[in-house]
Amino acid sequence: MNRKQLLLGGGTLVGLAALAFAHHVPVGLSHVSGGEILATVVYYTTGGSFGVPAYKVGASEAPGHHDPIGLVDGDGFTVMNEAGQSETITLTAADFTDISAAVMDEAVDVINDKATLFEAIETNGYLVLRGLTGGDTGTLDVADGAGGPLAKMGLTSGLALGADELELTVSIPDASLNLAGAPYLVLLSATDGSIALQGKTIPLGFDSLTRVWLPFARSGAAPGFAGNLDANSDASALLTAAQFQQAFGATSYPDKLHFSYVVFTPGTLQIAYVSNRFTVDFR
Repeated sequence: MNRKQLLLGGGTLVGLAALAFAHHVPVGLSHVSGGEILATVVYYTTGGSFGVPAYKVGASEAPGHHDPIGLVDGDGFTVMNEAGQSETITLTAADFTDISAAVMDEAVDVINDKATLFEAIETNGYLVLRGLTGGDTGTLDVADGAGGPLAKMGLTSGLALGADELELTVSIPDASLNLAGAPYLVLLSATDGSIALQGKTIPLGFDSLTRVWLPFARSGAAPGFAGNLDANSDASALLTAAQFQQAFGATSYPDKLHFSYVVFTPGTLQIAYVSNRFTVDFR
């Protein structure tokens, strides 16, 4: 059983930005290896594929949107999936108006035009390759090839695994915030938007699912979705395949679910910190 861990960070604390630094846990917010930078993950629920697919995330940021990557004609790489199928993606001069001046967005478009076993995306400045099979049987084995085009975009060769569990983690490493032991609640919503509350912005819309979720989370029925930050101002909440299936059955999944940690000042109901939003995209 594999677990994808997703680290939520970047919140607001009384008027100043409090950064919760993200870092992907090997194999696995991370869902994968690399730094925690994903704000959205796909969760497959159909076609015998249930769970999060393999995500191969760049180890470093790619060149900026207006900065040439440095591609040359014939640069290529190979990807193999869990079924042993493999394909080599070769980037040629004919794919670009000017391959020497090609930027990240152009490269991602060309890769997706050629790829059949995976998808390429850019998120928060990182290149990400995403598999097409959900759950812990899904894999993506990536090997950079001629010219090292993936390395030019910050992504290294290696194996990434899918998962049937999803761990949402918040980490607030700034000791000056003094939130160790502070109570928290993970909010859930199927609605995009935001709510202004006590001068903070909670980055999701409150809906009927939120109202049903609140007493459920507070009851302890969903491990980790309500509790107290540990001594390092960290906390984790675990979503399992069984929980998703119990909540939504086989066919009633929402298009998306949004999550955000809300941390309260100890002994009060005042909001001290709100994490960024993390989204699960059901397919």
